[in-house]
Amino acid sequence: MKNRMGVRRALLASCVLAFSASAGAGAPAPSAAAGQAEAQRIPAEALVAVRDQDAPRAVPARLSGLSERAATVHDAWLEAFSAPDSLLHLDGDLEVLESASGTIRLVMPAVSIQANGASEEMRSPFVLDLGTLAAILEPVAEERWAIVWELPERARLRDQDGNVVGVMTTDERSLRGLWAADLGTMLKADLRLQGLDLRLDPEAVQVYREEDWNGAGGDLPPDSELPGGLSAERLTVTLDLDESKPGLVSGPLRLALDDVVVESLEGTSMARLAALKMGADYMGLDLPRLNALTELAVDPEALMHQDPEQLLTSLLAAIGGVQTRVELRDLAVDGPDGAGQLRLRSAALDTGLMPSDADPPLSDLRGRFQASGWRFHDEDSAIELDSFGIDLRLDRVAPVALLRLGMLSMLSNDVAEAELLGFSREILGGLGLGLSAAGVAGLMAPAPGVEPAPFGLERVEFGFGLSDLDSRTPGLSLSYRHQGLSGDATGRSPIPEELFPREISVDLTASNLPAGTLADEALASGEMGAGPEAILLALLENATRLDINEIVIDLPIAGLRFTGHAHAEQGGDPEPGMLSGAAEMEIRGLDTVVEQALAFSGSEEARQQIIGIATILKLASEKRSTDDGEVLHFFRVEGDSQGRLVVNGNDLGVLLLGGAP
Repeated sequence: MKNRMGVRRALLASCVLAFSASAGAGAPAPSAAAGQAEAQRIPAEALVAVRDQDAPRAVPARLSGLSERAATVHDAWLEAFSAPDSLLHLDGDLEVLESASGTIRLVMPAVSIQANGASEEMRSPFVLDLGTLAAILEPVAEERWAIVWELPERARLRDQDGNVVGVMTTDERSLRGLWAADLGTMLKADLRLQGLDLRLDPEAVQVYREEDWNGAGGDLPPDSELPGGLSAERLTVTLDLDESKPGLVSGPLRLALDDVVVESLEGTSMARLAALKMGADYMGLDLPRLNALTELAVDPEALMHQDPEQLLTSLLAAIGGVQTRVELRDLAVDGPDGAGQLRLRSAALDTGLMPSDADPPLSDLRGRFQASGWRFHDEDSAIELDSFGIDLRLDRVAPVALLRLGMLSMLSNDVAEAELLGFSREILGGLGLGLSAAGVAGLMAPAPGVEPAPFGLERVEFGFGLSDLDSRTPGLSLSYRHQGLSGDATGRSPIPEELFPREISVDLTASNLPAGTLADEALASGEMGAGPEAILLALLENATRLDINEIVIDLPIAGLRFTGHAHAEQGGDPEPGMLSGAAEMEIRGLDTVVEQALAFSGSEEARQQIIGIATILKLASEKRSTDDGEVLHFFRVEGDSQGRLVVNGNDLGVLLLGGAP
């Protein structure tokens, strides 16, 4: 049974990569490194004496009786075709020819690929008819077979009634690899298709178009808006796995698709793509363990008797680590009659799963998306974006703890708060999220019939992070910045242009937050909300610190710059603990800000408050000047929770807080 499942996986991997990837039925997982994403040809010596597909050879005669090994291959491949969930279907008899040297030739007539659904209604209505396939299997070592496929030049796409709706052709094609029967997988694979072309039958598409629009009302879309063909200069897929230990494999899987063109039914270009690269780098993939878990998954009764935690732990160990990447270059999408255009110079999506040696197992997850050169325009708007990025990081994810929490929630409607707090320290060690964009510019009409208004943004960045969540004293970071903001795309902003912030920057960090202490207090008191006194004591006990690395607000008429820190100090007996801090603040255009505030004030009382605050600020500040002669009001403030307050060297504690000098 194990070898049969292995043949089935090898057969599926080879055929589906060869045909369904190019026809849109699937693709291999993405690759981690941009510089390694280019698919590489596997050298012939790595496949160990694979027979040259184009060289003349004598076709072995059918033997009256197959060897036990050949019979096993025949039965396993036949089982692969006949399995209920198989994508591959065989409508003829599987023919097996065996030579005296042990080479086996398989001839598979009437092979087709059809995607399965969860139900008959969800089953794909289209079938890719491959025709006759042949494969030569040559033994090269114990449980190792070099495989060379003979691929057809033409494949037909049929509907559920058997009618041909499209034809796929290739100018050149080859597929070879190395199959490990004992591991149930291909260790090496090299697929190359040149001159790939898929054409749909316009009459057949017209029938489906009319059925889809039947009763929906409105006009049918013209031929210029419906895809009618896809072509690619080449498709390359390579797999190169090496065994570090028996059954433990590592290595890259790569896919490269070059010079893709999508055309409409009338033959006009709808989309073009210079290159698409996908791949995965596997690290420590345990194939025997994966095979065992796969066999267990098909037996629901046996699966029900397994320990869920042990199953999850075994699955995580079997997967090992994997890094993936999807990358595309020079995408162009054209609307009908030039009504709209989309351009994208490059884009890449990276993901990673890296396991740890902890018990129970922990994993680090990474995700990153980056794009550049995005351009779009239609009749009402035009938008440009030089670059855009998203970064996501999850540290020390505990899948077993998540499973326990999920099972506990299913078994009990009321999970104890103590258990929830305990799980909160186990599930995740940290997280980070980052967003960035640069070079945003465009024209957009705020409403139909209104003249488009320009807008722009030089750069915007956002970052948020939580660290040490699996400890009693986690940390936090928060940052935001935008520069060069101009214009209003909505046309509805209530903020006057002179008060619109051209630049805002915020950078904050906090460490030793008293999460553990407050959680203990909540459990002891039975109340989840802590009062001010309890929070203050928790801050002192854990020496919590807040750093305001930077706050900047830049308006056309004024500006503010602020830095500072605050920290808690636990005092020694008999000295009490205290909160202390220091900050520096610089205000540009204070008089102009006061004038604007007075203009917007709604009452005489508000005007007096504004004047009073401005007077205190001017008296307490130290006046400085910029290189352009602008007046700056500078403040350096130091203080603590015991009443000390010093502003620019002047002790204001007695005056404002009633503290002792």
